[in-house]
Amino acid sequence: MLLVQSGDIKAFEFLYERLKVSLYNYIRHCGVSEQQGIELVQDVMFKAYEKRMLYRSEYKLTTWIWTIARNQTIDLLRKRDPLKFAETEEVEISSGESEMEVLIDDKIERAVLEKCFKNLLPQYSEALSLRVYSEMSYEEIAEVMNKSLSSVKALINKAKKALRDCVNECMGEANGSK
Repeated sequence: MLLVQSGDIKAFEFLYERLKVSLYNYIRHCGVSEQQGIELVQDVMFKAYEKRMLYRSEYKLTTWIWTIARNQTIDLLRKRDPLKFAETEEVEISSGESEMEVLIDDKIERAVLEKCFKNLLPQYSEALSLRVYSEMSYEEIAEVMNKSLSSVKALINKAKKALRDCVNECMGEANGSK
């Protein structure tokens, strides 16, 4: 980032390439559509470049950028109309019966997990997204979320439990055991 601050465009391009996928995954798992996710990654990186002189090297770069991403995502989610951005996912099913069953089972499991993830409390889903999809340490998450380390650990543990309970409940219903 120090190279970026000095005007090195190649360093910024390298930074963008290194972070774009994990930023996109984090943003998407906050409930943003695919197209908006792509645009938001670009917005986040543009803002990081625009504000590059505000970055201080005593802080971890990824924490600084994820804080920008978090704020941009929250701003977008506050503004949007939830009904306007409903997504549907198409599934391709091959002709083989066993392959079809596997695809259907995978689709059901993914749908259940996504449903359960969306039903988590916002602070649970945010903490879990930062940990799983952005692969941040607990310390980095604490900085981004402006919480203590113990609070972040508790949030993630509660999020995992709530997610596990929801998946078990939904899968039990899907198998007719409820």
